[in-house]
Amino acid sequence: MIKFGFMGDYGPELAVAIRGEPGLGVYGTSHLALDLQIPDRPDGGRGSAVVAPFDGRIIRTADPVGGPFGIWLESDKLNLRARLMHMDGLVKGIESGVEVKAGQQLGILGAQGTEGFPHLHLAFERLSDGTRVNPALFYRLKDRTDPASLVGRWYDGLPRDLPASPQQDHDARLIPDGDARPAPQQPSRLLITRWGPFELATP
Repeated sequence: MIKFGFMGDYGPELAVAIRGEPGLGVYGTSHLALDLQIPDRPDGGRGSAVVAPFDGRIIRTADPVGGPFGIWLESDKLNLRARLMHMDGLVKGIESGVEVKAGQQLGILGAQGTEGFPHLHLAFERLSDGTRVNPALFYRLKDRTDPASLVGRWYDGLPRDLPASPQQDHDARLIPDGDARPAPQQPSRLLITRWGPFELATP
């Protein structure tokens, strides 16, 4: 469940407190990430497994804003960096330089640095130019703050393309948020294994 969307407005005071600056260019005080919780679980799912969204390499496991268990995961193939913040802890062996697979558990959902609001802060950016990408366009979620996520166009990691056409993906572990529907299937040049962001028990 998206609790705070990509284009949600921090407001100047909170933006300064979090970023140390009032805005971010043309995006002003926009969030530029998703704050995610798991519906119908205590504390928004605190303690639930957080998994890698794609194959990649761990670049760092702490972040000054995201807390002591904030992971940066990079994939040259997808031209993406994912930041997964505020976790309460990491799985043993998850450390800088480690290669991980999509769906591999990284840590547990928490509230480090944001006591009182357990959630996963998930941010994506392109490695090639630093452009921030709404994770909703990768996960095929409906983010009411970002019209691009409401029309069925998706980011599929094609270098320098934003967003790209959808690919078939019937993984039940993806958590839909609303009823956004993809555009008709188009040929794609890149096959992506994607997960998450949470691993849910299968019925």
